[in-house]
Amino acid sequence: MHSVFVFLKTVILSSLLCVFLISQANSAQRVALVVGNSNYSSVGKLPNPVRDATNIGAVLSELGFEVIYGQDLTHQDFLLTLKRFSNALKGSDVGLFFYAGHGMQISGQNYLLPTDVELETANAIDSELVALNLVLKEMDQRTKTKIVLVDACRDNRFMPGANRSVDAQIVETDLGLAPLEAGSDTLVAFSTEPGSVARDGAGLNSPFSEALLHHISTPNLDVARMMRRVRKRVMDATQNAQVPWSNSSLTGDFSFNYQGNRALTSAAKETALWDAVKDADDPDLIRVYLKRYPNGEFTKQALALIKAAPESKIELSERENREARNSQARHVQNCLQREEDGYDGEPSITVNACSGAVAQFPNSDILKLIYGRALDRSGNETAAAKQFRQSAELGNTDAMVELAVAYDLGKGVEWRAGETMRLLEKAAVLGNTHAMEMLGHIYLEDRQVEYDDAVSFEWFRQAAEGGNASAAFSVATAYKHGEGVRQDHFRARYWFQVALADTNADQTLAMINLADLLATGQGGDKNPEFAQSLLMKAAAQGDQLAMRSLAEFYLDGTFESETTATAVDWTMKAIREGGQIEAEFWFVDPEKNKTYPASFRKEVQNRLREAGVYSGAIDGVIGKGSLMAVFQYANQ
Repeated sequence: MHSVFVFLKTVILSSLLCVFLISQANSAQRVALVVGNSNYSSVGKLPNPVRDATNIGAVLSELGFEVIYGQDLTHQDFLLTLKRFSNALKGSDVGLFFYAGHGMQISGQNYLLPTDVELETANAIDSELVALNLVLKEMDQRTKTKIVLVDACRDNRFMPGANRSVDAQIVETDLGLAPLEAGSDTLVAFSTEPGSVARDGAGLNSPFSEALLHHISTPNLDVARMMRRVRKRVMDATQNAQVPWSNSSLTGDFSFNYQGNRALTSAAKETALWDAVKDADDPDLIRVYLKRYPNGEFTKQALALIKAAPESKIELSERENREARNSQARHVQNCLQREEDGYDGEPSITVNACSGAVAQFPNSDILKLIYGRALDRSGNETAAAKQFRQSAELGNTDAMVELAVAYDLGKGVEWRAGETMRLLEKAAVLGNTHAMEMLGHIYLEDRQVEYDDAVSFEWFRQAAEGGNASAAFSVATAYKHGEGVRQDHFRARYWFQVALADTNADQTLAMINLADLLATGQGGDKNPEFAQSLLMKAAAQGDQLAMRSLAEFYLDGTFESETTATAVDWTMKAIREGGQIEAEFWFVDPEKNKTYPASFRKEVQNRLREAGVYSGAIDGVIGKGSLMAVFQYANQ
């Protein structure tokens, strides 16, 4: 049971792509309403929407969203849940609405179908359906960035030509959903193009939801680019029978899993400052370098220049020149400092500082790269692409990567996929491990080049051997699951440990996967103690799946404990961290409940009673009362 969910998180999160600057919305307050309607009373039941919503909600929670979850909502429940969502949106920066279930259009307007819909008369439209525009209106009024994902348009008895007994006044019921214009700073995506019917899918998720799950957690992947990948994956899965549609008016970049811009190395920044001051023939400028890098690579040269500087009376014109050079050095220092601070604050300050620095040192590839990133951050994509191109022409491989991304997204330049590959391959040949890693992901996308997991693995391996921790995780994952290379759990262990060596990276995924191998004895001897310590460390960072894994390993006896109380401890922590979705994972399936020891179930009931949410019998039976108490506990 445990390894299934480690694999699920790996599948969702391991296809990484860390490349470009994303807007400040990525780290802001995020709220999502996730609704899955499957069990309709008068319309055909659907097998996947509840599961789709549960899985999407779990991932959004991992990505920092406050998730409000609705399952099999009646019309009244839908409106109440929408009100909760509306209240939660106040003061937020990003609002997301995901809906899976039946949907339809009437007279060009889109409606979502609650589970108790009958729609026997035209007057029932407002009293039984939920207008999608109502959801958009609530979001428009309360949050800046709006994302709406609708996995609907399945066949139902209200579709044109279906066998239905609906009042003749409903005369304009058309196939699928109607196209929808996105309001300001809004992205709207449908699982299929307007006027078409989506598939529920034969797998555990619908084709659209499965594609979202596959791509939504990719680090630093802009949502517009994500939707292109989602579209391609759905088309491949349905043999082009279903083509997702999207419309966006977003004015900035947004990534669900923003992990920051790849920072310049300290050595690169030191070199840039040294280049700015070494030929100025001014001891004061040299001291600017020494103050910042007292034990730097060029300290000896700097001290020698100061010692050799002639002592002479400073004329007025020379003083003015010196003040001008000091000002120029400050531009360079400020530009480098802004990059070091992660471009925090007002973008125009960084743009001004770096503009002055580049004007004084037009052949500095480092300064042009930083200036380009500052311009990109400020929204001036055309000027940013120009700086990236000039820096790349000066040989800067990080700029080549930035320009490759610009061509791939059409940011400030015309979209050119071939140019993306050319620049990445050039940067990779010159040793840029980030470019190597990106090429590894591109060969898994089956978009710019034909899918080839073996070629992908080779690029990941080269990047990992060059010290790229994210690529090391991808190599480990490939070895663990036999993707592009022969399955080898011993080598998977090694590369997960390499990924853990980078203290600047998010290590929780590597911890969980390595713990799984150590606890189960795959790839070497069992080491439950080390596995336990890894999961404890990940759990201490608030990782819900680490808590779940601890609970499962204590429950199945992999980790020793005299009673089931420790397993219950971690189960309750996971539920408190993951909310209702985690509670459903543990207890919504009656057959699964029967596999738990009676002592475990009774202790869960005891904990619920101690929390003041359960007053029933401590009998180990997870019935309706216990389940409602678990949900109440999860939502406290």
